[in-house]
Amino acid sequence: MLREALCHADLFLPSMDDMQHLTGNDDPERTLDWIRDAGATGVVVLKLGKDGSIIDDGKTRAPVAALRGPVVRQRRPSPARNRRGHRAHRLRAGLRAVVPDEPSAGVRAGRKAV
Repeated sequence: MLREALCHADLFLPSMDDMQHLTGNDDPERTLDWIRDAGATGVVVLKLGKDGSIIDDGKTRAPVAALRGPVVRQRRPSPARNRRGHRAHRLRAGLRAVVPDEPSAGVRAGRKAV
């Protein structure tokens, strides 16, 4: 399925971890070769975690260093907000506001966006 989709994608942003599971390969250059051989025609950005990424446009490959930033300490959620039911309720309420109940309404909105 991935091979079928790659030829249609303008941009493919896999992580090295994901591709290692798919290909069994741990070398970024060989992984990019595999992606191109699988049919990718658009830009490929292979994410390497703390090591940055490699951008491959089909002609050239360029490494990009990872950006370093300050570590932000997250606040511990209160027990009430950590309950699964509370989060599920908030998610459902938010989705109802965004996703129409009628599937055809979504199709019409999609046509207008294109």
